[in-house]
Amino acid sequence: MRLGQFRALLALASSGSIRGAARELNLSQSAVTRALRELEDDVGAKLFERRVDGTQFTEAGRSLLSNARLVMATLDRAREEVRQLSGQGRAHVRMALTPLVATIGLHRIVEDFHRHYPDGELDADLGVVDHVLPLILEGNLDFAVTFTYPGILTPDMMFRPFTAVRMVPAVGGESKMQAPNSWDDLMKCHWALHPGPSSVDQWVINWLKQQGHHLQRPPVLCRSPYLLSVLGARSDLIVLAPEPLLKHQLEQRGLRMLDLPEKDLPPPLELGILTRRQVPLSQAAQHVASMVERICNRI
Repeated sequence: MRLGQFRALLALASSGSIRGAARELNLSQSAVTRALRELEDDVGAKLFERRVDGTQFTEAGRSLLSNARLVMATLDRAREEVRQLSGQGRAHVRMALTPLVATIGLHRIVEDFHRHYPDGELDADLGVVDHVLPLILEGNLDFAVTFTYPGILTPDMMFRPFTAVRMVPAVGGESKMQAPNSWDDLMKCHWALHPGPSSVDQWVINWLKQQGHHLQRPPVLCRSPYLLSVLGARSDLIVLAPEPLLKHQLEQRGLRMLDLPEKDLPPPLELGILTRRQVPLSQAAQHVASMVERICNRI
């Protein structure tokens, strides 16, 4: 396999057609077609089908496409790092942080990064597992600091835990309803939850089901942690929050933890760094990851 073939495959994915790929790469359609045909011969599988509504990738094609993105992203990162180390470029770190870590320590991470890499670029994204997994797999993130639990990660991902954090139910401090003090009472309330199948919220709901507790009303679904905190603080909706985040900031916004016995709460979840296995971090990314670890160890 050659890089030119990968570029043709990526251009086909982004443009949706051979003609569009040729235009994107400034090549003839026959040159793009030949590169893709040679790639199929090389891997021994059909990678895509031409249809009236555009190009449709096969399962093999989607798998190779993901790996091609990773290869090109890894090469770009290697080029960036060599240029930065030789004084010809700047450090560039792409990370994602769970709201807990971002709230407690993102300002310190940015200050430390600019102190060590004054001209560097730091990209910060939201560290929700559903969102970050494909970005890491395709090389668009250096690492993510997020929650995880058994069975969620594929073999090509690597997770190193920093600490463990408990998720707790909370409600607005101005809520007029009588505060529930048992899961049975909570199941009768309205909830607001992140709908992602791999989200922490859904993990807690599945854990509750295993304990025999089931929501009796459809929850409000919200993909933004910020909006979830706003909903929880200004309504009677029950939300889930990391206990340290509740104590550090969310209580100031009007959320309060519900008074449930500790033995009845879900087990703590591991919080740590998620990377692509066998893909080394750049020197700058390692530096930022070490800073994040120090912050997490103080949570």
